[in-house]
Amino acid sequence: MLEVTISPLQGAGEIGPPSPPRIRRSLADAPTPSACQTGGHAPQSPEVQTSQDRTSWGNVLSPPPKDHLRVAIMNINGLPAKTTDGKNECLRTFLTENRIDIAAISEFNLHWSSLEPHQKVFHRTQGWFESLHTTTAYFKKYPVKRTFQTGGVGAWSINKSAHRVSNKSGQDKSGLGRWAWSRFNGRNGMHLRVISAYRPVFNPEADSSVYAQQNSRCPRIAFIEDLAKDVTIWMAAGDQIILGIDANDDVRNCSLSTTLQELGLYEAITKKHGQDGPPTHDQGSTPIDGCYVSSGLLGL
Repeated sequence: MLEVTISPLQGAGEIGPPSPPRIRRSLADAPTPSACQTGGHAPQSPEVQTSQDRTSWGNVLSPPPKDHLRVAIMNINGLPAKTTDGKNECLRTFLTENRIDIAAISEFNLHWSSLEPHQKVFHRTQGWFESLHTTTAYFKKYPVKRTFQTGGVGAWSINKSAHRVSNKSGQDKSGLGRWAWSRFNGRNGMHLRVISAYRPVFNPEADSSVYAQQNSRCPRIAFIEDLAKDVTIWMAAGDQIILGIDANDDVRNCSLSTTLQELGLYEAITKKHGQDGPPTHDQGSTPIDGCYVSSGLLGL
């Protein structure tokens, strides 16, 4: 069974300036092929939140059965360079308490190679889990004067899922750090590929923004074109796909969604719960984070 939740980590007021909160959207109990650990029986359908609930929408998260795979799509709005900062513990607590198996994380906002060794992912997460496999992508060659760099993504495979990662993990071939992925071995020769992606906001005038970093051709159009090429290759290889993305566009009807649907990927949460969900940002007007999956994972 597959469960997906879009649940960005919110910065608490005591550990830094608060940012507009995001709304959890969750998809639970969707049947999947054997690559996603099928078996057993689904529990009774959990309570469903309405769009009037401003803290969550969709199915309420509850402890998952052992035969479920829980994937979280998370925009964490930056991870502090200091490993002693409380937001690190917030991230660990969320992943542990909600028993997340795979986290597709966006906006680390760190230039990882500029950090001290003890600040990098391997040492930062020591002791957090029994097992952890990570794939990280950021614009490594972009010149920075400090450790902060907007953007960046990662795919974290935790505990049981870490043992299913094949020898194939990777990132956006352009080196711009737009997406990162891990590929998992399933039963009967099947494979699941989970991708974490971040599409830049249109803000060319903002110094050091993700848009400005990638501004050799329109970064938002280039993102769609280049991602479509990779998705085509992955699906031709027979992979089942989960794409967790901060699209910075209305996932219900944007050009990115149209392109992905033409390729055979569908936004799973609106597909299950409808189009009337809340905006991703409490101060926004539309859902901009999405989980696009291949048709075999829709649970139809």
